[in-house]
Amino acid sequence: MHRYVTELLDVLENEIGDQSFLAGPEPTIADCTTFTIFQTARERFDLPLGNEHPRLDAWYARFRARPSAAY
Repeated sequence: MHRYVTELLDVLENEIGDQSFLAGPEPTIADCTTFTIFQTARERFDLPLGNEHPRLDAWYARFRARPSAAY
């Protein structure tokens, strides 16, 4: 299973490129849905989801800093 998750993260890492968000310069539903997966893995289960993917790691930090991501 880890291999498949890594493959998906590799695709996201490549697709985000230099964009601020997953699908462009503004957040979309793609960011909202993906964020919840990352947040659950990282904050609830203490799993390093995306930590080895620098663009995704930076994306997560940017999205997490948004007031709408506070809980």
